[in-house]
Amino acid sequence: MEIIKSMELEYAKIALRSNGVLHIHFVGNYIITGKEAKAINDILGNLSENKEAPVLITAETLIQFDRTAREFSASPEGFRFTLAEALVVKNFAQKLIATFYISYDKPPKPSKVFTDETKAIDWLLNFKDEVD
Repeated sequence: MEIIKSMELEYAKIALRSNGVLHIHFVGNYIITGKEAKAINDILGNLSENKEAPVLITAETLIQFDRTAREFSASPEGFRFTLAEALVVKNFAQKLIATFYISYDKPPKPSKVFTDETKAIDWLLNFKDEVD
């Protein structure tokens, strides 16, 4: 998918794709704090023009979120620009962390773990179709 707009941080690349999906790609081996989670959320709002959009999350390596980042990310405020989120994992460790986040922090909107990015995007586009 073509990238319409994007912004980069030290720890993540965030892009709006032509299909309307916001893509957060974490880079490097980083521990995300609440401050960084809020910065990402602000960028999601900027790229989506403060509208809700489906969000795809990928990572190069194992990315960790501290407690404040997890709590914010799974809160109504953290989801204010998110219709649904798909977390694409590459390995067992990423899957454990993603599954824990969904099971324990209980995001307020649909969230699902995938091993295939294409299937994740297809799932996300179902939510976009509901609001278009």
